[in-house]
Amino acid sequence: MVSGPTPFPAGCPGAAFDATMIPGQELEPSITVNRARPSNVVAAWIQDVGPDSSRTDVTAFSRDGGRTFGPPAQVHADGWKIAACPHRGGSVATDARGRLYAVWYTEGAEGRPDLLFASSADGRRFSAPRRLHTAPGSIPDQARLAVDASGRAWYITEGSLRLLHRAEAQPPAG
Repeated sequence: MVSGPTPFPAGCPGAAFDATMIPGQELEPSITVNRARPSNVVAAWIQDVGPDSSRTDVTAFSRDGGRTFGPPAQVHADGWKIAACPHRGGSVATDARGRLYAVWYTEGAEGRPDLLFASSADGRRFSAPRRLHTAPGSIPDQARLAVDASGRAWYITEGSLRLLHRAEAQPPAG
């Protein structure tokens, strides 16, 4: 764990949501090894950020093979609030140059099921997210991501009529 143990029992059947239990807790983790530098490990998870049940997706880097991790970086401020366990974590992957790619589920401030995609050269600043899910009436659940050496990214979701989708990464500005 990067910032501490989760307060939820196995299976997350529910626990009291209050200011003493939410901040700093991780849910739905994902991990990848940087293909360009195998001692660099990237962890991603949904971070509970306040007593109002706000959620945000974050990443953290380890440069020593996973023994320690730096501070988490927010992938994107989605404004998602859910007073329950999300059970819809994201996924991260790297290409041969070490660029980080992320795909994650959110309902944002609008309460609309979305699957978003972004990339980052440094793991701290991400490109503007690209919306991948546009089918009304379905939930892009359990997204998983794979990236080839050249930076072509593919994702798959559970419950999707089309099993394989391609997401072209756009390098972030700057």
